[in-house]
Amino acid sequence: MPTPSTTESRAQTMQSGAKNELKSILATYRARRLEAQEREANIRTARAAFVESFRALKAEKIGPVLDEFVAELNEAGHQASVVDQQEASDRNGQFTPASIALRITPPRIGDSPGSPAAGTRIEVTFSANQHTMKVLVSSSNNSNGTSGRRGDHELAELTTAFVEKNVLQTIREAYAIGK
Repeated sequence: MPTPSTTESRAQTMQSGAKNELKSILATYRARRLEAQEREANIRTARAAFVESFRALKAEKIGPVLDEFVAELNEAGHQASVVDQQEASDRNGQFTPASIALRITPPRIGDSPGSPAAGTRIEVTFSANQHTMKVLVSSSNNSNGTSGRRGDHELAELTTAFVEKNVLQTIREAYAIGK
């Protein structure tokens, strides 16, 4: 532990100009740190608002459109469902974004309605990406997984017509039917 005379001699060796500069450096650093904390808080708030807006969009626009597709597809002998995934994290802290997907298993050609085609699954997924604050639209139209990333979109772009267009495009590609 330093003695009072050692502390005094240390304080006396630092010139007032150096002390003032150190104080200025520390004050600037403290201000930058506060700005960074405020920026992070604003980002967290914006991301939380984005997730809430995506939830509302799923409930009000995307979900009802996908439900109508499910009804039509099931009536035509396909197996279709909507999978609604809330945001979550796993044991390793990996984040899973909120998403909603239409999954379709078509019957094999020649099979009776309701008989699923082996290994064939068609899927259109709308996922909220909190980091970019955009919605990723992706699709799969075979048993090998994702076959197409349709892009990142602003929440405002996800209209009923947009959802319908993406679903129809995926189904059209899966069934190899040109427009």
